[in-house]
Amino acid sequence: MSNEEKPKPEMSAKDWVGFTVVILVLGVAAAMAVIDHWQWMLIIPIGSAIAFGLIKFGWDATTAVEKKAKK
Repeated sequence: MSNEEKPKPEMSAKDWVGFTVVILVLGVAAAMAVIDHWQWMLIIPIGSAIAFGLIKFGWDATTAVEKKAKK
């Protein structure tokens, strides 16, 4: 591994939301295949919190990059 920074593909906030929704849907589908129904009470709020965290992180990263580009 080199210490050089690789250019990261730019993702807009809309891309992050779409990406998060896809991950959440895949997670829910996997959970449906594995768990019993009562555990949905735990999965839904945890999944929602993770999705919100990813969206927030993506939004913060996007705005930080935009602010840096404007300077």
